[in-house]
Amino acid sequence: YAQASFGPDPSYLCLAHHGRTLYAVQERPLAQGGGGLAAFRVEETGGLILLNEKPSKGGLPCCVTTDPEDRFLYCANYEDGSASVYALEEDGSLGACVSVLRHQGAGPDPKRQQGPHMHCVRFSPEGRTVALCDLGLDRLSLLPFHPETGWGEEREFVRCAPGAGARHVAFAADGQTLYLGCEMRNLVEVYRHGNGRWERLQRVSTLPAGDSRPNTLAAVQLSPDGRTLTVSNRGQDHLASFPVAADGRLGSPAFVPSGGACPRDAAYSPDGRFLLTANQEGDTVAVFQVDRETGTLRDTGLRADLDHPSCVLFGRCLGAEL
Repeated sequence: YAQASFGPDPSYLCLAHHGRTLYAVQERPLAQGGGGLAAFRVEETGGLILLNEKPSKGGLPCCVTTDPEDRFLYCANYEDGSASVYALEEDGSLGACVSVLRHQGAGPDPKRQQGPHMHCVRFSPEGRTVALCDLGLDRLSLLPFHPETGWGEEREFVRCAPGAGARHVAFAADGQTLYLGCEMRNLVEVYRHGNGRWERLQRVSTLPAGDSRPNTLAAVQLSPDGRTLTVSNRGQDHLASFPVAADGRLGSPAFVPSGGACPRDAAYSPDGRFLLTANQEGDTVAVFQVDRETGTLRDTGLRADLDHPSCVLFGRCLGAEL
């Protein structure tokens, strides 16, 4: 495999939908000048050419995404609970910052929720709604897409269990069901849109029954066929895979060791045949084969030795899926 320089602390990546531009956060705190963003052109060989860099307009950026038409780049800044939007130029480089949103408030945990902590930004499948997870406020905000500023005023929100820490969200393909991963209480909350609002269907633990070892939930990933939801657990260092019923509810999970310490991220391959984990403290990326009938995971034993991997992203190289 090839390696590239993404600048300081590139903890999260995203690829433009057309596959020709890659974006990375630079996870610096405010005390060191704040976070940054970098844009790269993806060459046919898979190589990267730096296009430009911009400040993230906050501290410790931890998530980026683009809208479905790659007009804007959205960034979540964990430290100060802010999120920024940058216009994208025709070549994919970062243009002007068109909007910054800053949350206010606090949560019930005085150590981790002393203020807002934006952790994730995602689009709904149809591309009309921007979802923002705030770990500090136990809140998922839903904002309409706007063609000039990237988003409009918040129109809906979901509040998870107090002190649970909303970290990541995944939408079902129909956009009517969402899965909210709560880091601090190791929960997934399932919501369905009905009667003009989001209603909670289910709240499930991501840990084995009776296991009280320290843990924090990390990644939340829905399989490409929508039949399995997999989350990574840091501390207990395993993956929990839940079967998804026709109504969106989750069944009993199957557990498998993550292949290393502290699985910060995980991702399915586009064809759904494999799942990879980034084991940040174990310095490995592990490869799992997915059972196409049951969705359960089998550790292949394949490993890539990398220094503190924190994000898994599938891209394109020479026209083929990696």
